Amino acid sequence: MSSTSNLRASNVSTDNISSKPGLSSIFLIDVDQGKKAYRYDVEIMASDNPNKGWSLTKGSVDLNRRISSELVGIYVKKNSLLSPPNAYVYDGRSIFYSSAELQKCDAVSISYSEVSKLIQQTFDRKTKFNVILKPCQTDNRVLDLSDLSQYEGNTSLIQEDRSLRTFLELAIAQKTLESDKFISLGSGRLFKRIPDGCPYFRANHITFHSGICKGVRIVKGNNNGKVQAAVVLDAKVSAFLTSQTVEKTINDFMRYCNNQSDGMEKLFNFLRGVKVQCAYNRSRIFSIGGFGDKPLCEEKFERTIDGEICLVSLIDYFNDTKNIRLNNLQFPGVHPAGKPNEKFPVEQLIILEGQKIPQEKQSPDLVDILLRRNSIAPSERHHNIRQSGNELDLWNGKNNVLSAFSIKVQSESNDTNIDVRPLPHLLYRNNREVAPSDDKGDWSRNSGNFLVPASFPQEWLVLFDSRYRELIEDFIKRLREKCFEKGMNFGNARMFPVAQNLFDSQTAMPIATEWRNAFGHCAQEKIPFILMIDSKANDSHGLLKLFEVYRRSKSTKLITQQITTETVENILVKGHRQTLENIVNKLNVKFGGLNYQPILAQPQLPGLKKFEQRFDLSSGNILVIGYDVSHPTYKLHELKKPRLNEPDLEMKMEEDEFTLTSVEPSVVGICANMAENPHSFIGDYFYQTSRKEAVDLNDLKQRSRWILASLEHNRPKQKLPQYVFILRDGLSEGQYEMAYRSELTAIKSGFELHNPKYMPKFVLVIGSKRHFKKFFAVGNDVDKAENMPPGSIIQEKVVRPDVFEFYLQSHFPIKGTGKPVEYAVLTNEINFNCTVEELKEYAKLLRYKTARQDHLEELMFKRSLYSFLMALSFNHQIVSRPISLPEPVFQADELAKRGHANYLALKRFFPNEVPYTNEQHCGHRLADNAQLTRLLSYWGDGQLILKNRFNA
Repeated sequence: MSSTSNLRASNVSTDNISSKPGLSSIFLIDVDQGKKAYRYDVEIMASDNPNKGWSLTKGSVDLNRRISSELVGIYVKKNSLLSPPNAYVYDGRSIFYSSAELQKCDAVSISYSEVSKLIQQTFDRKTKFNVILKPCQTDNRVLDLSDLSQYEGNTSLIQEDRSLRTFLELAIAQKTLESDKFISLGSGRLFKRIPDGCPYFRANHITFHSGICKGVRIVKGNNNGKVQAAVVLDAKVSAFLTSQTVEKTINDFMRYCNNQSDGMEKLFNFLRGVKVQCAYNRSRIFSIGGFGDKPLCEEKFERTIDGEICLVSLIDYFNDTKNIRLNNLQFPGVHPAGKPNEKFPVEQLIILEGQKIPQEKQSPDLVDILLRRNSIAPSERHHNIRQSGNELDLWNGKNNVLSAFSIKVQSESNDTNIDVRPLPHLLYRNNREVAPSDDKGDWSRNSGNFLVPASFPQEWLVLFDSRYRELIEDFIKRLREKCFEKGMNFGNARMFPVAQNLFDSQTAMPIATEWRNAFGHCAQEKIPFILMIDSKANDSHGLLKLFEVYRRSKSTKLITQQITTETVENILVKGHRQTLENIVNKLNVKFGGLNYQPILAQPQLPGLKKFEQRFDLSSGNILVIGYDVSHPTYKLHELKKPRLNEPDLEMKMEEDEFTLTSVEPSVVGICANMAENPHSFIGDYFYQTSRKEAVDLNDLKQRSRWILASLEHNRPKQKLPQYVFILRDGLSEGQYEMAYRSELTAIKSGFELHNPKYMPKFVLVIGSKRHFKKFFAVGNDVDKAENMPPGSIIQEKVVRPDVFEFYLQSHFPIKGTGKPVEYAVLTNEINFNCTVEELKEYAKLLRYKTARQDHLEELMFKRSLYSFLMALSFNHQIVSRPISLPEPVFQADELAKRGHANYLALKRFFPNEVPYTNEQHCGHRLADNAQLTRLLSYWGDGQLILKNRFNA
């Protein structure tokens, strides 16, 4: 646990760190001391005859949970198990908690006549349900809701028992779910069943639903030395599939696609994996695996009639056995995932309610709509968060479930303190120092010449469409002027007006062979840089970036830059000066230059500088490594092994037994400040096993070795850095142990492999924006929530007690409510080894009246780290404003995306050249990740030393 709260300071401010009142979306929870919850295991069986039965407590779809919840409610009433004020919490599957120990848990049989219309519509009239509760046999059968002792040390960081947090998350939603007005997506998200009033303007197959994101975490609390549980809330709008027939969804989707030539392919991809139920037998639920290869009217299957196997058409089968006349006979039938031989008519399948459209299936216009619906002003966001608390009945005293378990959520406990730190300055050529604005953190684009101006290659190509020659020539003149203005050497641009030959004149699709010929010619001519200018309507970016790295010969890699003709027109005709500035910024860093250098924020007292600016990249004593994993978005569905004693497929309530997998490789982006200038970050990517969040340890070890080799090559006269900061992006709390025990060890092994005598001090920092916590500054109007200014830090009350955690917002959002980065320092091996006299001087500067040595050194590290991370967020080099993540983390994410895009381009345009192993998964070959890395990464065979950044 952090101990800096034990420091005592005078009220006199001695530095330029200001404090502002703030609000958060985190509300503290109180539980009466010693209050218990008693856990039971639930089993619900449905059967339509004595010899058949199937479980209802294993399905993950919302329908299963609704049915199970209703049956458990009937069970509790029939057994008279709990009378007010007692209550229960149920997860809709197999976990049940009661506020009092149950005296009897007899099995109860529930008949068809006792259930609601929802269940009656889903099951046959002969179906009966058997419900039984059994005391849980695990060690946490009795849960002490007030016991947070595991969080008072640091063991919970690696080995947390989440039982208490899981219970609180369930309890908070129990009353709301009982109202049946919300759809539950896991334990953390609730969405209203009734869609919002704004329909999707393009088609009716999509609806928008307002919802609540919620979670429970353990936090420091109100500085009384006692940790507390807290609920985190946020409001969100998401897109869902409309619950209607598949036939209607198909019609809506095709109208949306305007019957485009690839509309059917898009439709099949959109519907693959969607859960449906049969209209004539609603207990039959499955995920769509695909569509047949012929019209429904041609579908036939074998059926035994009077002891003989006959070939029966699907149309006759429905007409004769179900008295259903099918109308849509020309469209293919639907088959369940993993069962391609079964076919179902689209008009007899209903899309299940409560299916959120995954991000990979969202069209650009849908993404834009959701972005606008969720990018709302801070005051509105804060209001919606409090409204979410009202909808959950968290603080109005009407929640009988929370009352039964002695749980109280403090409605006014979301106040917090915001420390606003000074922002770094930017150093340009001739020692020109530029200060960013305090309110938004941006600075003038005309700040001066580049700190380290680069030179274009002596000979380079401009690849363009000859129809735009005059426009392009004017642009090249303007570009040359801007580059000269910034101090760059422009080189000799050779005009190459053949871009139109690279595309099919009819379809505008790229012609892969023409691209290969053109770039092969460039390789023979040893052209190091190509500037391609073409229309944004052309599908060219993927191939251009692929040919940066993909050469079957061993020629040097290319540097490329693409600009659209539309952008050129905006610059020349509309005077978009900032766009031109950004292009020049990109080119300078791609050629090895440095546009500017962030300067660590200067303390108001000069004496603090030597204590709080220990991590200055200019010293060359700091190595920063950032890495992140990008996963493929396209997923396949694989059927798991069938359960024992399953009923006939036609009559069962089929549970969700499909595992999301993929044959596409994941990509790891990794970068470091290993260039000649210690402020310059460069990097690469490598491929690994699909959808594996843990980085391949051997590859990570080899890449760490490569980083040191590049560092020594690019800075031969400097010693290896004393401190190594590892910045890891995108991990959940449950993955901290993986990063701490495995990945950090692999990096250290790579260093040892390169130089056994090199033993730096490591700091491992996890930084993530994949959370839904919100923070607000309080304006002059105390009732109005505002965005926090750049440099805002939250480090008390709502942070974890078992690890050094804080929130830092370095940027100002262009639109909507800002989201700070959540940081957790998992490893800190740095010891400043300050003398007693130095610590006394430091305490005196800060006017601390009492302070222990370890507390002062801890404070020194924290304040140095804050300034360091802030400066990294100002080091993007492309735009004149800070970004939300530190540059090495942001760049690693972009590198991973580039690797994924290059793989997709290779697979699309040169499918026969994708390297595969002999292994298969779901009938698909697996890519050879090691060979892919050699083929497509800039590192290639492991021998190339990088000197400049290619992904600006």
